Amino acid sequence: MRYWWLNIGKALEWLEQGYIWAPQTNAAGKPEWHCQILTEIAPQDSIIAYRSNLFLALGQAISRAEICDRPIDNFYYGRVPNVNGWRVPVEWRRLDKPVSIDAVHQIIAPLAGVKYSPLNKDGVPKNITMAAIPQQIGDLLSQALA
Repeated sequence: MRYWWLNIGKALEWLEQGYIWAPQTNAAGKPEWHCQILTEIAPQDSIIAYRSNLFLALGQAISRAEICDRPIDNFYYGRVPNVNGWRVPVEWRRLDKPVSIDAVHQIIAPLAGVKYSPLNKDGVPKNITMAAIPQQIGDLLSQALA
């Protein structure tokens, strides 16, 4: 099992409808690593949903990514002309109370500045869709959020 950090942005419907989605290419027609990474998700992988300085939900992938048109209600990627994307079904569990990123800073601090990490060198979340996080950090983070 692997852990994944998802920047859910404006796509809160994903939590209600049980999936995550990302385009296969950006507006320039080129693939981006943080979207293509959805193809690496496997059943039973854990996904941690983050938005606006808060962790909102824990999810478990139900199956691998499948090619899927952009969801009609997906406003975040509405600017991407290519409607083909990757969709992963997820069983989400919203946290009873969202957890501030500051509350788990010591756990996630080692991610800062690492290539393909969800955090930049200053420890601020990057503007990316998704990133893998190491097993040890994922274990500690999911325990802190549970």
